[in-house]
Amino acid sequence: MNMGDAATLKQRGNELFKAGSLTEAAELYAKAEHADPIDPVYPSNLSAALYEIGDYAKCADAVMRSWNLLKDKTDAKPDLILRLSTRLAKSLCHGVRAGTVSQDSLVKYKEDIMLLQEAAAKRPASAAAGQEHGRVWEDWETVKLEMDDYAKKGEACLGGLSRLPLFLKSLDHAREFFSMGQDEIIDLTRGWGPRDKYPLDLLKLPESQLSEVAFLFGGVGDGRHVLGTLSGLYEAYKKLPAAKKSKFKAHLTLLDIHDGTMARDLCVLTLLDQLSDASDPIVKAEIQATLMYMFCGAVMPSYCYDRLMGVIDDLRERLSKDPDNQPAWLHVVSDTIPAVVAILDYWRSTTKSTRKMLEAHKCINPAEDPTSFGYNASSIPGANADFQKVINQKMDAEREMFKMMLLNMPEAQLAQMLLPPLPADAPISEKRVFVQDNIDTLGDEFMRMFGGGKVPRYEQSWYRIMKAFFPPMELRVRHPCFADTFTQASSWGEFTPAVERQVKQHIEREWKANITLFDFSHAHPRYYPDRDGFPNLRLNVFDIVAVFDGFNRRNDPNGNDSLGIGKGGKKLLAWEVCDAFFGEAAAALKGLESRVTLELICGGLSEELAKMRFKGDLTRLAAFPRKYTRMWLSNVPDYTHGPMNMILYVVPNLQDHPQAAVACNCLFNMGAWGGDAEFVHTRSAALPRLSDQRLSRLCPSQIRLPHNLVAFFGLLMYLHRVGYPGHWLSDFLSRVLSGRMLSDIVPYQDKYLIPINERHHRVKSRRVRTDPWLVEFETIIATVYHAIPFPVASALPADFSRDAQDIALWEVRVQPPADFWHHPSMRYNTGDEPRAQLLFYWADLVSASTPIDGIERIFEGGATPAPGTFFVLTAVEHVQYDECVRFRLSRRRVERMRREKWNMLAYRNDSAQQATRPVPIQMWRQL
Repeated sequence: MNMGDAATLKQRGNELFKAGSLTEAAELYAKAEHADPIDPVYPSNLSAALYEIGDYAKCADAVMRSWNLLKDKTDAKPDLILRLSTRLAKSLCHGVRAGTVSQDSLVKYKEDIMLLQEAAAKRPASAAAGQEHGRVWEDWETVKLEMDDYAKKGEACLGGLSRLPLFLKSLDHAREFFSMGQDEIIDLTRGWGPRDKYPLDLLKLPESQLSEVAFLFGGVGDGRHVLGTLSGLYEAYKKLPAAKKSKFKAHLTLLDIHDGTMARDLCVLTLLDQLSDASDPIVKAEIQATLMYMFCGAVMPSYCYDRLMGVIDDLRERLSKDPDNQPAWLHVVSDTIPAVVAILDYWRSTTKSTRKMLEAHKCINPAEDPTSFGYNASSIPGANADFQKVINQKMDAEREMFKMMLLNMPEAQLAQMLLPPLPADAPISEKRVFVQDNIDTLGDEFMRMFGGGKVPRYEQSWYRIMKAFFPPMELRVRHPCFADTFTQASSWGEFTPAVERQVKQHIEREWKANITLFDFSHAHPRYYPDRDGFPNLRLNVFDIVAVFDGFNRRNDPNGNDSLGIGKGGKKLLAWEVCDAFFGEAAAALKGLESRVTLELICGGLSEELAKMRFKGDLTRLAAFPRKYTRMWLSNVPDYTHGPMNMILYVVPNLQDHPQAAVACNCLFNMGAWGGDAEFVHTRSAALPRLSDQRLSRLCPSQIRLPHNLVAFFGLLMYLHRVGYPGHWLSDFLSRVLSGRMLSDIVPYQDKYLIPINERHHRVKSRRVRTDPWLVEFETIIATVYHAIPFPVASALPADFSRDAQDIALWEVRVQPPADFWHHPSMRYNTGDEPRAQLLFYWADLVSASTPIDGIERIFEGGATPAPGTFFVLTAVEHVQYDECVRFRLSRRRVERMRREKWNMLAYRNDSAQQATRPVPIQMWRQL
């Protein structure tokens, strides 16, 4: 090539550069430099394109090549030298902070860096350009001075960021306790359930990855998917050749936010361990019965209760040792142990009335409840017609199944069947005609009574009256009064009042409530003034049995056609189904004993994964995995900002190979979404709306977008990690930290769902206020300062702290205002919605109601209250509206606020409801 070619390439590169095709422009500039290696303009152009792409190391190299061609020229243009010097300082700042410009490069170019800076400083093209040049080199001096701190403190800073709250809190700290699930069993080696196959082929994994097979269950709930995966994993392990078996290791992380869930799963695992070692048939039957009644039932025989108490005592003793004395395959993370021991102590010391437990329990069938979401989409705000169509098809298919069963019922069963107004001893032929003439009515009635169940209908009928499962055959001798009712039920006879009364009295007197269905809330006067609460047990327990049965038949190609049928065509009892399910899980646990580790963590999914990724998981064993082969999240994303949160905080913890995958289900607002695009778009808001005073909405009511400013800052960090240039992010954050910025986007304030075309909605650019949120940015930035991958020092307000040690945890005792329960919003809102924020205000200058009621107006540029007289915190460590609030703030800032006599209160950001009385700063306590 010649110089003419180089000029042509440069011209084409310029056109692409102006059009925003920066990578293509860089390629042409590089070719131009190669064609004419003595002209400093070409590497200069290349450095400009590389800087805009965010390739700061190569940008610095190109600047140096251009300078080496310029430095001996007497006719070098001052403006070119100035641009090169300014660009070099910027690329060094961003490259060093991002870790792409090495110390070796700085040593290599040390002299030329100094010469270029001096040359540019002597010949500024203009006063403004000279000021900009001086500023960026000052920035470089700051970055250079802090280089050692990046290396020494960066990891600790990331760990600190990972431990900050990611979500808005609810005003009430109590958590929902989902003790019994309803999902079909998932074996993660096969996919996401019976209808969503995505097999994990262990044979295709290289030996290095065979020792790193890891599964995470986020929102593990009752642990059914853990047991299903254990069974599937053992099945797959047995098929491996000997060489691969010797390399195989698996790790299962069970994670849930509720301590009761962790304790319950721990009891199940301990019982399975006992079952795998038991040899006596009666002992095995007792353990199996305890598993069934604990997992599926409201009450249990006293001998099962005693065995459960033995498990609890054993766990309390083992967990109290240091280190805890668990089986080699079981590990409870150390900071989870206190919470688990506390709930175990509560179960051990609490006695609950069996009679009241039975009163609280009703085994319902979805078909009995016309508002059930499984049968009527009208119960879901915003549900679309297509979803109702799917539900109707499901109902029609189930109704037809019952009608065919009735029409083809064997004569022996039909003879026992009561069909009022026909007499009980009516001829078979007459009963057959009656069934045919009334098939629609009878089909609906049977669907109402038995829909969804796969165990014998007589056991369901028995359960609806007695509210307890039949015990195992080996143990029925301990329940002599069951004999007559079992015989009558299985032959479709009716119970006499005397027999029914006898059985109920036996259960009330000699059985015990399933204590693992209770948590601390049931003894708290806030929720139960008599401190004797009971869980809501309106559910169909036979749904659990049905999914167990389906899983047990997963290898049978005709399994769906024989659900509930045992050997010889006999209907299986719930006990027999549970026996097979738990028996297989116990065998798998025994077979994998030296090849598997089960780890239990009590915590939030996103928070714990962030701690793993940034090594903030200080209480986990260092050898435990931080990335996973498969992750099942249940419907946790319903609560945690949906796909946006999964992208930021879940997907980065997947292993890097083709079979790694993550999945979840969506239970909130089922049927409301018009499609995947609408689902993702609604959940893609980086932050929740500023406020929402629309107290009643004809729209989906369970769309939770609880990300706070910590999650927003995490988004900036994520964008850098996936390739967004650091100077874009640095410039954006600088605009935010200035307290004011220009924007042509307005926060979405209308009804959910968010229309897809809203992404294109723009308004005339206007100046908005960001000062109410700056103090929270101080806490975040000081915590993570030495790990931020782009320079921020020059953008920080003068009073900002950069020292993580300056950020302290504060506690404030609080009380609700007198009208708290009478606020209009209490008719529409519940205390478990993540809506709590804290308002801090200079009490002599600001009334609390002004910023709470006017936050939208303030954001849109309202002049009052003035900047610096109030601020808002979204990332709160703990909120309990009638007890205490904990939050993080700079010590130095609090001292200034103390002199100015500030107050603090909690409020709901959706309804502008004040949730606590103002607390003066003199009452705050540093922890």
